[in-house]
This record gives sequence, structure tokens and C-alpha cells, in this order.
Amino acid sequence: MFALNFYSAVFAHALRDGRKTLTIRLGDKRDKYEEGQLVWITVGQRYGTRQKIFTAVIDRVETKVLREVTPREIERDNPALREHTDLIEFLSKIYGRKVTSDDVVTVIHFSRVADFKEEKDPGARRVSSRVPAPLVECVPNFSEGRRAAVIDRIAAAARAVPGSRLLDVSADPDHNRTVLTIVGGGEAVLEAAFRSAAVAVSEIDLRSHQGVHPRIGAVDVVPFVPLCGASLAECVELAQRLGELLAARLGLPVYLYGAAARDPARRVLAAIRRGGFEQLQQTIGEPGRRPDLGPDRVHPTAGAVAVGARHVLIAMNVDLASQDLRAARAIARAVRESSGGLPGVQAMGVPLPSRRLVQVSMNLLDYRRTPPVAAFERVAAEAAVLGIDVAAGELVGCAPREALPPDPVSALRLRALRPEQILDPARLARELHGGE
Repeated sequence: MFALNFYSAVFAHALRDGRKTLTIRLGDKRDKYEEGQLVWITVGQRYGTRQKIFTAVIDRVETKVLREVTPREIERDNPALREHTDLIEFLSKIYGRKVTSDDVVTVIHFSRVADFKEEKDPGARRVSSRVPAPLVECVPNFSEGRRAAVIDRIAAAARAVPGSRLLDVSADPDHNRTVLTIVGGGEAVLEAAFRSAAVAVSEIDLRSHQGVHPRIGAVDVVPFVPLCGASLAECVELAQRLGELLAARLGLPVYLYGAAARDPARRVLAAIRRGGFEQLQQTIGEPGRRPDLGPDRVHPTAGAVAVGARHVLIAMNVDLASQDLRAARAIARAVRESSGGLPGVQAMGVPLPSRRLVQVSMNLLDYRRTPPVAAFERVAAEAAVLGIDVAAGELVGCAPREALPPDPVSALRLRALRPEQILDPARLARELHGGE
């Protein structure tokens, strides 16, 4: 297991009492540390004896230039410091060179996950730690949002697997799509994803499927996401294993995307899904379009599937009190990053025929750069310029508690918000693994 070590023993007290919850390291350290990784927090000299303080999970890894580090981050790194000048002086001493405000640093946020407690033995007392088992999230998307009985059977298949928990089922008739949110240990989540996919393949016929959301398969996309104690590398392995199962047992052509992509051109899901099921039927055998796993032909009724690994993504929609699709698409264009809008935001404008509205549908790839409230407010502002009101907001699936404003229903104009949609990985790990 990797360690985050601190040379000065004075940090031991700040670590134990929770005043030090991050470290600022010079340079880009993202290749060494990643979100969800378990590490030992230690104190000691480089070549001397080190004292283990506790086990922690890395919550967030950010790179930035030093001048962008916030006063709060400086204090949480070293409670004795407050200003950038203090941090520059401190880092210069640590690294033995002149550090400037233009230097790149990595801010590594961590939280304690070990439950240290004293246990009495007949002869001695010892300190033991119980570390939560790694927690993984899987968010399979199915091309069915209208037939309640089919949706129920897909959800029931996932719900039946011990060691996993089905947190949420989000279905939409206009998108004709259902999104499940499953959490648990890696093996259990893998099994739940496969069982639900098997039901979908037997129940959904894409030849008669219509909806406003792009899709290539009955089981359209299945991402694995590292949560408490899990790593992105572990999720890549789960994605590859699920892909092999879907290809071998269900006869699906499988495209690996995101961090699991074998072809760099397939890291972005949109590149795989371009043209949809209909176009893929004609092009799947062409160079650059052949799947990573499974047959070089689409399944006659279930199409193909994209399986991948990524970090937490928030899916949210904003319904507009209008039927002007061109306006919705213009607003989406203004909001999405690829058109010069908000960082880490994907957006598209779609019609909602059943509600006689249009919608801006968004994926927030990095909620720390663009939180949901910022995305919502930008859509509302762009709509107001066109004289259009917001009808409602919608959270699809789950979102981390820290990503949401204090009153998300009011701030995001949500039609509904179920308690299960607020993601609390540490609590879920305790509940699923019996307090471990």
C-alpha cells in the first residue's frame, strides 16, 4: 500500500485530531495518487523509522498553480500557515529550492477510514484497525423507459445480488431510458450488472425502440466508478471482465471506453455512440469501428454495448417552459465545454413530447470544477436571455453530498429528490460491510 508520509513529527497531532486533512505536494502527482485509493498516513524522516498514524482514503486529487491554492487549503495542509507567502516559504524549505506562485502543485485531500480501537487480550493491549472493504459504483443505462414491468424485472435482477445495493432507478419515457445506480463490493456489483444486462437483452428490441437519447444497445453503457477504498485501476479490471462476460454469454459486441479504453479514440463515449444503433449496423465491420470484444456484428435485437471505468459523474437535466428545440440546442451549445462553455460539462438539447417541453440534458464530468448549481444557473441565465423560463430541474441517478447545495430541491428546482440519491460512500461502506 502507498504511504503519504510527513517528515515533521509536529504533524502527528494535527493528523490525529483532524486539523490536517490534505497535503500540498510540488509537481503533478496524479500518476501516483488517485481518488478512492487507500494509503497509510505516516510520520517520519525519509530514511528513518516511520510511525503509521492511520489508514486513509484519498478523496480528491487536484493539480493547480500554487497561486490558485485557497487559504482554506493552506490551513488544512498546515494549521500554522495562512498566506501564500507562508506556503511558498514552507515548500521552499521542504524541497530545498526556490518555489514560486507559478509552480504547479498537487493538492491531495484524504480522510481517515480506519476505526482504531483498543482491544483487551488476557496478556496485553494492542491497537487494531478495521478498514472498510473497497466500495464500487456501477451505473448501467438501459434503452427502456416506458414499460414499467420490464424496468421492474431489470431492477429486480440487480437487487437480488447479495453484497450489493440498488440505490436508485431513474426512468424517463421521452429518453426511453432507465439508469440504475448499484453500489457494493466489486464482485457483487459485477454480478448485479451482468444479471440486469441479461434481462435487458432478453426484453428489449432496438428495432422498435425510439427515444430522444443516443444509444447503440439495449444495454447501452455500463460504467464502473471507484468510491471508498477502490481505485480506478480496479474498476478498469471490472469493466474488462464484464465486457468478456457480455460478449461470451450474451453475444454482444463490446466497446471499452473511458479509463478502460484500449483505443485512445474510444476514451470519449460519444465517439463510440456516434450514429447510434442504426448506423452501427452498417459500419461495425469497418476499420476503426470493430468492437474490442465479441462478434464483429451487432446483436440483432440488443445491438452493442459500451463498458468502461471513470470517476464520479453527475447527470442532470433542466426542463424549459418552451417547445423551441432550436433554443434548447443553442443553450446546450453555450453551456458545454466543447463549445467554450463550462469546464467538464457535456450538454445536448432534446424535445420532451410527453410533457410538451424541451430540455437541456447535461453530464457534469467534474463536479468540483462545475458543481450542479453552477450548471443550473448558467442554463437558467441563457434561457432568460431568450425569454424562456425554467420549468424544473432533475437529478438522474445519484450525486455526492458534497456536490449539492444545502437545499438542492430549491436551488436546482428539482421535481423530486429521494434520500437514496444523495451518495455517502463512507456510510454505505459501513452498512454493506457490517461496520468494517
